Amino acid sequence: MSQSKRKKAIGKFFAFGAVPLSIFIGVLVYPFMQGFYLTFTDWNGFDYTKISGFNNYRESLTDSAFWTTLSVEEVKGKVKFMNILEVRSHCGVGMY
Repeated sequence: MSQSKRKKAIGKFFAFGAVPLSIFIGVLVYPFMQGFYLTFTDWNGFDYTKISGFNNYRESLTDSAFWTTLSVEEVKGKVKFMNILEVRSHCGVGMY
């Protein structure tokens, strides 16, 4: 492949890849990074000018309600996973 054809191929790749990449960044990456940034602030729903650092994480990890909720959600997740496996096994048997 000649140098000019290679440059054209790379240019086409970036031209077609730029649109989905920009949509991916705008819809997924930026909101994720913004949310992660907000976890380090003292956000009240309207204003987040004060940065609190790891205090939010420290408060969450020392709160008993957090651990209770986490254990309940863990049980729910295990039950959902077991139900998915059960349905898949029955669908597989029914195919024969």
